[in-house]
Amino acid sequence: MHRSTGLLAAVIAAGLIPALVLADRHAESLPLDDVRQDAMEIGEKAEAMTAKAANERDSKNRSMEITMRAVTEKGPADSMGTIKVEASPHGVLFRPDLAGLKPGVHGFHLHENPDCGPLKKDGKTVPGGAAGGHYNPKGGSHNGPYEKGHMGDLPALYATSDGSVTVPVLAPRLKIKDLYGRALIIHEGGDNYSDSPEALGGGGARVACGVIEK
Repeated sequence: MHRSTGLLAAVIAAGLIPALVLADRHAESLPLDDVRQDAMEIGEKAEAMTAKAANERDSKNRSMEITMRAVTEKGPADSMGTIKVEASPHGVLFRPDLAGLKPGVHGFHLHENPDCGPLKKDGKTVPGGAAGGHYNPKGGSHNGPYEKGHMGDLPALYATSDGSVTVPVLAPRLKIKDLYGRALIIHEGGDNYSDSPEALGGGGARVACGVIEK
């Protein structure tokens, strides 16, 4: 078998050129000009596919927009807005555009599971509980976004008197790739970036959640 035939067979297996197009061609009878032409077309298609995949991957690694929904005992409910996530030289930037929150400070975290559903715990239904705990691949305590500890500890969000949240926050220890296959959670109360006097900053109930697909 000539080298060109092996190349064409590999490309057929990869799905770049339909097998039927080349089914009646044999290596011994394939003109050299045809081989060159096929090789050029194969190279162009492969290059185009590679460039497209790279562009999609780069775009996904630069930014994404996550819909945040109110959580209830029955599951995710109405949209409360979106959070746009962007890569930056200094970490991950979160740009919220939210409404319907209680005025004041709200704990904001990256949780380990891409699931905003409820979870039964100690005989009670926890809205948003299926998101699991804070993303914490290296172990450690709840120390906020600026110290060693939970990687999922994000800067708290601030809701104005009308319940809207638009002020961006920066998580300096995260990269965009850390977010895939996780969930963003907003809590009812604030966050003192400590486990004292209350665990996990004292944020309390989960009020909004957004899934980040893999």
